[in-house]
Amino acid sequence: MTEKTRFRIVALTTLGVLGTICVTLIARGQTPKATMQDLTSSEELKRRLQQDADEVTLIALVSPVCPLCRHGFADIQSVLKNIPDDRLRAHIVFLPMYPGDNKSRAQARTEEFNDKRGSHTAQSLI
Repeated sequence: MTEKTRFRIVALTTLGVLGTICVTLIARGQTPKATMQDLTSSEELKRRLQQDADEVTLIALVSPVCPLCRHGFADIQSVLKNIPDDRLRAHIVFLPMYPGDNKSRAQARTEEFNDKRGSHTAQSLI
């Protein structure tokens, strides 16, 4: 088993456990759609993470077209939907990992996300 495969298994298992725990919690109402910001340096993301230092923070580095990334993205949406606590945050960073990854596809994924506790950025190369 390759290291990449092990990483994917661990990531999916972790998301599955979080999803299972969250199924028992009260669902949260819908909020306006999120917007995506360009990430020209890691300093902006670092600043956001420092602002959320006292919060529980989910960070996802994903491709907008990768099937496993999209599944993980949906799991994070589910976690946020099922845990209404404002101390929970999610930072989604879209990276160019696969052919077809581009800014318009990252924007489409962003528009699927409707929680004010989530932030979306795309590496400027997309």
